[in-house]
Amino acid sequence: MKPSPTVPRLPRRATLALAALTCVAIGAGCATADYYDEGGGSRVDYEPWSGTGRGGHTVHIPDDPGGLAPARWEGVVTERCREVEPLMRVAAMEHRVDIGLIAGIIHVESHFNATAKSRSGARGLMQVMPSVGRRLKCGNLTDPKRNIQCGVTILKRFLARYDDRVIFGLSAYNAGYKIPNDALEDGELPANYSYVEKVLASRVSYLRYGCGH
Repeated sequence: MKPSPTVPRLPRRATLALAALTCVAIGAGCATADYYDEGGGSRVDYEPWSGTGRGGHTVHIPDDPGGLAPARWEGVVTERCREVEPLMRVAAMEHRVDIGLIAGIIHVESHFNATAKSRSGARGLMQVMPSVGRRLKCGNLTDPKRNIQCGVTILKRFLARYDDRVIFGLSAYNAGYKIPNDALEDGELPANYSYVEKVLASRVSYLRYGCGH
């Protein structure tokens, strides 16, 4: 696997450093991405799963959420999250994808509303486009189980495309390949990095507090 590019420090609230390493376990490769704020108070380490027996990725919850993690979720979001949490866990195990990323995407995309529909036509919890859903034979995208399985399949493909570099995988999930490809070519953060920040912040909130109150 090629080393991740060093992304220049930009005048944004959160910046990142990406480092690539080779994992010895079962000959698998993995990458580590560090996210931290300008003051260094908030940090999230994401290390893709190395294949040692359980599904999902290893995760680190920061000691101090600082400016990255929002308050825990409340009200209807908490109720909806708890309803689909078992489905998220199954998808995380089956696809070996961090459940925090799944929860973070769902929170940002639909606030756990299974019937959500965007102006562009994206459907359900993970806001899957119907054309993509048909191509992947996902079935009814308003069905929480099918939507999560479909969305995680798409997410996993994007992560694989970018060698598990989460920033670029999330950027692609939000906007397709062009924006992260342009960012990699220019050595910059993706133009939709604000979306990535929101997902990562929601991920930290879920890993720290679960579905909330």
